[in-house]
Amino acid sequence: MINKVEIQKLTKKITDNFFATRPQKDVVYRPCLKNEAVSSKILGEIYVDLKKMYPEAVTGDYAFVTTRIIASRSETVTLRVTGKPEVYLNDEQIYLNEKNELQMHVETGDLLTFKCTAEEDCFGVGFAISTIFYPGMWACDYLLWVRATMPVPEYYGEDGVSISKLNRCDIAFPMGTTDDKNIDFAKIYPNGEYAFALTYALCDTVYNGEGEAFVNGQKYDGAVIKKGSSLIVRANRKDGFLVNTGDDGNFGLDFVESNRENAPKWLLLGGLDEDNLPKIQFKKPYKGQFWRLCDGSYLRPYLDTHFYGLWFYALMVGQYGILKAAPLMGEELKEYFISGMSIMADFFDYMRYDTSVFGAPSFLQRSIALADLDSIGTMGMNFCDLYALKPSDEVKHVIDSLYDAMCKNIPRFPDGTFHREATMWSDDTFMSMPFLSRLGKLTGDKKYFEECICQINGFFKRLFMENEKLISHIYFLEDEKANKVPWGRGNGWVFITLSEVLERIPDSFEEKKDIIDKFRTFAEGVRAVQDESGMWHQVLNMPSSYEETSCTGMFALGMLRGVKNGWLDESYMENVEKAIRGIEAKAVDADGNITGVCRGSQCSYDPSYYAQLGTVVNDDHGTGIILALLAEYYITIGK
Repeated sequence: MINKVEIQKLTKKITDNFFATRPQKDVVYRPCLKNEAVSSKILGEIYVDLKKMYPEAVTGDYAFVTTRIIASRSETVTLRVTGKPEVYLNDEQIYLNEKNELQMHVETGDLLTFKCTAEEDCFGVGFAISTIFYPGMWACDYLLWVRATMPVPEYYGEDGVSISKLNRCDIAFPMGTTDDKNIDFAKIYPNGEYAFALTYALCDTVYNGEGEAFVNGQKYDGAVIKKGSSLIVRANRKDGFLVNTGDDGNFGLDFVESNRENAPKWLLLGGLDEDNLPKIQFKKPYKGQFWRLCDGSYLRPYLDTHFYGLWFYALMVGQYGILKAAPLMGEELKEYFISGMSIMADFFDYMRYDTSVFGAPSFLQRSIALADLDSIGTMGMNFCDLYALKPSDEVKHVIDSLYDAMCKNIPRFPDGTFHREATMWSDDTFMSMPFLSRLGKLTGDKKYFEECICQINGFFKRLFMENEKLISHIYFLEDEKANKVPWGRGNGWVFITLSEVLERIPDSFEEKKDIIDKFRTFAEGVRAVQDESGMWHQVLNMPSSYEETSCTGMFALGMLRGVKNGWLDESYMENVEKAIRGIEAKAVDADGNITGVCRGSQCSYDPSYYAQLGTVVNDDHGTGIILALLAEYYITIGK
């Protein structure tokens, strides 16, 4: 047995590193000046349609598009380009390959410029900055975080690109300044009867402007307005939408990040038919509207991090581990989980509005389409855990939305088993059933457990390799056969999922015994391929493939739960402890970094494809599972 002091020291080393590499951050607000010629795709390219900007352009005309790169760290990235521009990095020309892409090293503040020349059929450029593993997928939420921002100093930090004048170098966009003194609502809100302007007192002061004014929701009577108080001015179309604010410098918006020479002082909300004062909040749209600035810019929320509070299944595994480790390491971990998940719930609806305006949201990119189980299941699992800790209407709304998306958006075989467009992945057991089993526990409705039973039977029917007692990673729908490759993490997903379901499904379900039998048989196959080091291999039946960390944690965690709950005999504790020793020796360095975690996989019939997949340091596929394993082991041996 490994003693509790060792487990606690190892867990602390990992959690200290987790917080150092995934710092908790607050949402920040910035202006964003929209140009109709610039569009974005979710997780995809930014496209600048210069023909829309310059409809008069003819073949041979040119313009420059420039952006200032902001990144979470210095990194070698892939730049993929649409169109035929000349490309410059910090004024030095760089050259694309035949795929219209290149690898380049970026630092925060780098300038990326495209000289675009009009041709008969096109005039514009599209570009995406990606990790080298996923060309064409904008880096925004996982291994790297990159933003394309305005290169014009007054607009530093604001999303977007600058566009030159036609056949010249000087800037055509962005131009102009905010006039906070004379607000012309009609320019921004051509529809609706009422509009509102919001600001805050920066000191004890009075308001000398026009319009019907309200302080902290009460009609203003001319008295001194205390520092920090909200001031709303209401305008209506009947009396005219032009309001003079008196602009004496005593009001402003401290929470809006801006480098503009004249910092924004007022937020506007219009296009409304009701004259009721809006409830002041910055997390949800108001009937299809949100706050804007006097020059027409949009107020947008941002979360400047590539791990914390973002919508990606692997990051949810990290949060899962943090919550599991909280009883061992303290309330800080639980609060980290609650705050990160709460941000996602708070901005879930807003991001749909943001996408409708810009084409892609400022964060939570993968929360929009909900077209695959990767974007549903682990989020739903954690939102259920959040709801159990801190119930709220916002969290329940997200849970309901995710379940609804699972029911409507995910294709199924005739027997009801989930699949993808042309494949079934073993991964999708974990992307569905931990969520479903928690819904069953939360609601008491047996339909969620019945769905789990259906899924387990369907996945095992198509993926279980009887001779080796292991799981194929993929089933190909067109070929109607599995790939017969027991990828380590693919097996780990299934193994840990069975333990998740078994811990929650009531004993009253007759099918529970069959699930236990499947778990025991599977455990025999997994146990047989454990390496002497305690680790399991990237391809489980290929000892020449590397020892992989995430599947090792998953198998050990599943076996630990099996022993703890009586589904497996006590001899499996030897395998668990051997795995923990292997992880400590081979997968956790002196600083608490987690190594040896396979990066995200695609699929193949060829085992060598999986064997050659590289690893990522501090990938939450591994970190979250190892934390969960250590915490559950600590609690189990303490009983």
